[in-house]
Amino acid sequence: MSQTTLIANGTVVTADGEFAGDVLIDGEKIAAVGHVAVPDGAEVVDAAGCFVLPGLIDNHTHLSMPFMGTMSSDDYDTGTQAAAAGGVTCLVDFAIQNQPDNLQSTLDEWRGRADGAAHVDYGFHMAITNASEPVLEDMTAMSEAGVCSFKLFMAYKGALMVRDDELAACMERARDLDALTMVHAENGDIIDLLVRRSLARGDTSAIHHALTRPEFVEAEATGRAARIAEHVGAPLFVVHVTCGAAAAEIDAARASRAAATSALRRCATRRTTDCCGATCSVASSRASRPTIARSTTSRSRAVWTTSASCRMGSPRSNTVSRSCGTRAS
Repeated sequence: MSQTTLIANGTVVTADGEFAGDVLIDGEKIAAVGHVAVPDGAEVVDAAGCFVLPGLIDNHTHLSMPFMGTMSSDDYDTGTQAAAAGGVTCLVDFAIQNQPDNLQSTLDEWRGRADGAAHVDYGFHMAITNASEPVLEDMTAMSEAGVCSFKLFMAYKGALMVRDDELAACMERARDLDALTMVHAENGDIIDLLVRRSLARGDTSAIHHALTRPEFVEAEATGRAARIAEHVGAPLFVVHVTCGAAAAEIDAARASRAAATSALRRCATRRTTDCCGATCSVASSRASRPTIARSTTSRSRAVWTTSASCRMGSPRSNTVSRSCGTRAS
């Protein structure tokens, strides 16, 4: 028998506004919103003086992430407790490939970290750091296991960075799996050069982290990733866009797609036999490709979101609301 919970006397926040009211939860489903009578046997949570909001999804987290000899401090216990305290009821964490020719071991490791420790729902982005042929084949098994997005780094040379041919190959495979490709877009080769020169000069204070990553290295990589995605017909999500020049590259890619769509429509209305032939073919191919999305920081003017969804999770606690689609038993 499912547990019934009434969150009473709160300020309920919806897409249309806010009002004083109650939220009735039956099991893991919201059964009613408004002024609700207390059902028999229901647990009542007094939310007087509190906002009652829909659960949020954080689609970019790094819990216990190994990174170039370090480890991020939050794990699935502490990190998801903090998430729940802030109203985040689902997160999608980055699982970093840990064997050169295998992804299953990574999925198993990250599942092991989360199982029995997580306090909210969760899913995984699979981060590929070595796109060998066995790994490209393994992407199918990851998709079947519930992973619907793959992350690739264009930065961190010698650690996480992939080559352009690997990036293109992964985009193609993700496209065929109806999955999303995500990229960390920076020119890793140039950053590596600037970092080595900075270290040689003894320039190791915090400001030099920024100075070894000038704006153009992000803009160049963002534009390159967008063009590769357009060429192979793959959906692309550019994570943490931080500068106007990179945002402009995304806008240019979006404009290119819009122009191709317009050209296709013009061709479709032509009735003569001297149609543009190859141009129509190119326009048709580009017009069918998904819009490129971006995730921005406070320095950017707009926020674009992705439709990638979470398909797995196994929370430890009986969290009141759930944002994730299907949870593993």
